[in-house]
Amino acid sequence: MTFRYYNPSEKIGDKTMEEHLRFAVAYWHTVSLLTSMFGWGDFIFSVSLLQNQSMVPMSVGLYYFVGHYTSSWNILMAGSMIYDLIPLVVTIIAGKSLLSGLTVGALKE
Repeated sequence: MTFRYYNPSEKIGDKTMEEHLRFAVAYWHTVSLLTSMFGWGDFIFSVSLLQNQSMVPMSVGLYYFVGHYTSSWNILMAGSMIYDLIPLVVTIIAGKSLLSGLTVGALKE
């Protein structure tokens, strides 16, 4: 396989290389955002395999507030709001890129 330099104005199919790259950037922004959000709440792996309490994510720490007969709902809900704050802020900031990445290729120009 050989690689060659593409001129941004060179046509590949019916689009220029610049248009292809614009779609690819939006797509990779969406993939990286969704992957990091899935990894943010990696609960099953952490509960099953991690033994050191200092290495578990916050989702497992919140799980420890739920007891068999009682639960600290006020602490659990406050912790959940803090835990959800970072993905919420990242999604709001990257919202336009997320939307364009989800709809890439869906509409014909």
